Amino acid sequence: MAKSASADLVAGVRRLLRAVDGEFIPPLSSRADSLSLATGSGAGTVEPYLTAIRDEQWLLVRRGGVVIGLLSYLVDHRDGALSPWAPLVYVTTVAVDAEHRRAGHAQSMYEHLARRVRGSGGTRLATRTWSSNRSHLTLLRRLGFNEVRRLVDDRSAGQDTIYLVLPTTRSFA
Repeated sequence: MAKSASADLVAGVRRLLRAVDGEFIPPLSSRADSLSLATGSGAGTVEPYLTAIRDEQWLLVRRGGVVIGLLSYLVDHRDGALSPWAPLVYVTTVAVDAEHRRAGHAQSMYEHLARRVRGSGGTRLATRTWSSNRSHLTLLRRLGFNEVRRLVDDRSAGQDTIYLVLPTTRSFA
């Protein structure tokens, strides 16, 4: 959906990213793109992040025409931290509007993508998150993702980066 995304969808994703910005560690507004965790590289707005994910694939959840959920991902991704599992479909961003959480939207987006990935053969699905992101980690483990790498204190003191991979054999109903 990246380059062909309509102006309305991009505006909706921008609104969602602004709403969840500070919930990410580090905040999206401090990042130059969706792969770097370096702080201070963003412009203090979500625009550099939004520009970066426009080159990625998107799954969106909309209610009443409003974007309430986003899952952005890269196809055929190769990452040093995940090289034994490459090439990967790599989820870079998962966000759901606060008032629409706990309704299964993030799970539905992951399941939809996992079905697509399973249909593509040997490619695996992977993502990363931070160690205090309990709700995301709980969801990922429930879906069958396995922790494959942990970078201790990578995001800050006490905030590890956790890489997770979904085995290709995992299927969803």
